[in-house]
Amino acid sequence: MTINKETDYTDKLICSAIDSMEASTWKWPKKWSVTQKKYFLNECLVWLETNQEYERCQIILNVQKEL
Repeated sequence: MTINKETDYTDKLICSAIDSMEASTWKWPKKWSVTQKKYFLNECLVWLETNQEYERCQIILNVQKEL
């Protein structure tokens, strides 16, 4: 995969969003159902594994436990 500025920016954005899940101040979009939340978290795990961001997987697993 060729890394370009757009990809790098997107990667940083996703990682930043996942990192924020460790804080107690983040919130889900109001209209998301539990199913949508689970789907989002599963997709995050796939993305993290694909991009070898293994240390962030635990953040997602902890959020999943809270659902």
